[in-house]
Amino acid sequence: MENTIYLASNCDNDYILFYATLLKSIEIHHKTSEKIVSFLIGDNISEENKAKVEQSLTLNKIEIRWMTCADFIPEGYSLPNDRSTFPISIYMNIYLPRGLAPEIKKILYLDVDMIVLDDISKLYNLDLGDNILAAALDRIKIFSHWAGILNYKELGFDPNLPYFNTGVMLIDAEKWRANQVTQAIIDAIENNKKYSFFADQYGLNVVLAKLPWLVLPQKWNHVSFDPIEKTQPSIIHYVAEKPIHEHYKALPEHAVTFFKYLEKTKFKDAQKISSFQWKLKRLKIIISKRFRRIFNNFDV
Repeated sequence: MENTIYLASNCDNDYILFYATLLKSIEIHHKTSEKIVSFLIGDNISEENKAKVEQSLTLNKIEIRWMTCADFIPEGYSLPNDRSTFPISIYMNIYLPRGLAPEIKKILYLDVDMIVLDDISKLYNLDLGDNILAAALDRIKIFSHWAGILNYKELGFDPNLPYFNTGVMLIDAEKWRANQVTQAIIDAIENNKKYSFFADQYGLNVVLAKLPWLVLPQKWNHVSFDPIEKTQPSIIHYVAEKPIHEHYKALPEHAVTFFKYLEKTKFKDAQKISSFQWKLKRLKIIISKRFRRIFNNFDV
């Protein structure tokens, strides 16, 4: 549908308050006339929390469509076998152009651990030209960084190729499907398990290194460890520790911004997450993935 902005995010029940806060920030700053449809892909999200997210939105600008991972992943696809400690829902972004209706020509993917401080239509209406997607550079910037594509030499890549962060991606769905990007990402991760510590981000950068993509201005993915200098951020991305974590180590001023918007949602009374709770969640993910590998089961 024209005059509609299509967003997509993923999370589980533990992180649903971030989704509510993200949508609230989008609602507040969206000034143009487009309707927003937001797809949330994730499992085990309680009906109570879904209601709280919807009740946090008061201006009738955003329609939420709730999807489970199993319902979303297209038939014939399974989950990659990676070595990361991220939950399986993180992979939902690589299936977006396949899992959503084919009439959706453009999709804006956003991680939930973000606050939007500008009208999202400015980003969504960016002309992608011949590019498959637009994304901002990651903090590490290039392939040869120790946290980048460690096997770049074996893959035949220049060490100085730009390395992007997958937290914000504006995707041309038709070009993505035409280039069979989803399967290429899965294959890249499967064939390079030893190096796929950053899950979807590894696969996306390996595949898009050979395809056209557009570098976004950094203001559209300003990470919470970086101070604000000349340009006011349009999106703040709370990478690593989140403001709701007791062990948050990023800049305090960005935490203040996060809580300003959290306070406007039905999750404003949420308790902070202890370091023990955070480590326990990570441990559960590691154990779950180990069982998947033992039983060779990569269905959702």
